[in-house]
Amino acid sequence: MPDDIKEERQYVMVVDMESKRPGCVLLQAAYGCGEANSFLQSVFDTRHWLLAPAPKMAKIKGSESQWKALADQLDKIKKHA
Repeated sequence: MPDDIKEERQYVMVVDMESKRPGCVLLQAAYGCGEANSFLQSVFDTRHWLLAPAPKMAKIKGSESQWKALADQLDKIKKHA
């Protein structure tokens, strides 16, 4: 792989598939996704975190840019709501 192509780090996080909101850091740890906690804190505003399990929660793997895009989408939805 060329030096100028940098592979993005992948994170597994627990997300409610219906609302597309991530679980809080405690839910991430409970589902075995504790590695993503510092990334979750730096990308997602705490107002988007789910504080309790939801029926349609799933562990999802995504790149840094994919998670940042989701955080941006949630920010836009909240601003228009």
